[in-house]
Amino acid sequence: MSLVSNAVAIANTVTKNLKLQSTVTQEKSAGMDRYGKHIYPTSVIRDAVVDKSLRTIKTAEGELVQSKTSITFLDPAIIVDYTDRLTLADGTTGPILLIGGFVDGETNRQALAEVFLG
Repeated sequence: MSLVSNAVAIANTVTKNLKLQSTVTQEKSAGMDRYGKHIYPTSVIRDAVVDKSLRTIKTAEGELVQSKTSITFLDPAIIVDYTDRLTLADGTTGPILLIGGFVDGETNRQALAEVFLG
């Protein structure tokens, strides 16, 4: 493992042990139905750091919007797509406005995923 991967793994362990992580249900889209709505046949419960802070972010299209929640997945195996649906432990959800995170320079793989919800 690289230094970055080790640091993210430590952050994951520490935030879990301190009870700073919450459960998030991730549903992957399997396409659309005949009405143009996404179909979500399966869901997976994930642990993540959830920050319910209002902040202005710039979307991938360059538009300034208000994000109500950021979700940080400290597991590089978790991949989030804009067509996914994320539901917080309290039942709230929202459109995915932006997906970010940094790449581990040693492995050239995503080290963590940060998702901003509207």
